[in-house]
Amino acid sequence: MTRCIIVLILRSLLAVFVSSCTPPTTVPIGTVNFTRPGETRQDTLLVFLPGLRDNSGVYADEGFVAAAGRSGIKADLLGVDAHLGYYQEKKFLKRLKEDVIDPAKRKGYRRIWLVGISLGGFGALWYDIENPGDLAGIVALSPYLGEPEMVDEVSRAGGLAAWHPPPSGELDDQHRIWLGLKSYERRESCAGRVYLGYGLQDKFATPDGMLAAVLPREQVFAIVGGHDWPTWRTLWDEIIKSRAFSQTR
Repeated sequence: MTRCIIVLILRSLLAVFVSSCTPPTTVPIGTVNFTRPGETRQDTLLVFLPGLRDNSGVYADEGFVAAAGRSGIKADLLGVDAHLGYYQEKKFLKRLKEDVIDPAKRKGYRRIWLVGISLGGFGALWYDIENPGDLAGIVALSPYLGEPEMVDEVSRAGGLAAWHPPPSGELDDQHRIWLGLKSYERRESCAGRVYLGYGLQDKFATPDGMLAAVLPREQVFAIVGGHDWPTWRTLWDEIIKSRAFSQTR
């Protein structure tokens, strides 16, 4: 799994979306604290991962932080500057764990959630698959899940529940990520903790829909909309209303 992000992103997303330059990676990874100074620290932390062309502050700019505040969610909020460079350089998992998740636990946070859109949604799922037990839960909005050939293979098999990886030989990167997603078939892996939202007209609606089919119905939010912030804001509001973050583990 540790190599899969390079193939998944470079062969598909990069060809379509990436401009000529990516910001440098840093150690530790950059963060922005969305919690207002002086507020009592909560025992829950929401960690926001940006999309492909966004930065760590985009969730404040797009109203996610304000919506969380209005809802009364008892959590601190943190944005992480997990831009494409961390994925390209195979640093995403290490930096997120060592610079964000583990320090948050040492500070006393008992429940940590990852929230991501598009590339960030992929990152949230990927981290959860690779680090079982680290997170209370994740919210993935319109996550990128792989190339059309892999999506077609799963679709031809009848969906994620019916699909199985090749019986022999080493799994390639595409098959590894889908095998990880398949682990969410087990209710103990996803119940009350893996929330998926996407627009029905989103370019990733087909693979996202196949992931949705193995998740509890009440944890899937599919609405009319595309791959854009108006759709994601509506989905975020719906997930907040579902009381996702009041779940305990």
